[in-house]
Amino acid sequence: MRYDGVDVEVREGETIAAALFRAGLEPRYFCGIGVCFACLVTVNGQPAQRACLAEAHPGDEVSSS
Repeated sequence: MRYDGVDVEVREGETIAAALFRAGLEPRYFCGIGVCFACLVTVNGQPAQRACLAEAHPGDEVSSS
């Protein structure tokens, strides 16, 4: 997965937020259950995806905007 131009290793079954947190990138993350919408990211051109719920996949392009 690539996040704002940075390569991030992903593990099978983990969310985008978990992968970013594990990589030390500190995503915008608050509730962890998709209620607060603090973790919205764009995934493969699809805006407003919740990083705490969206599964991370190798090759995904994720941006904070």
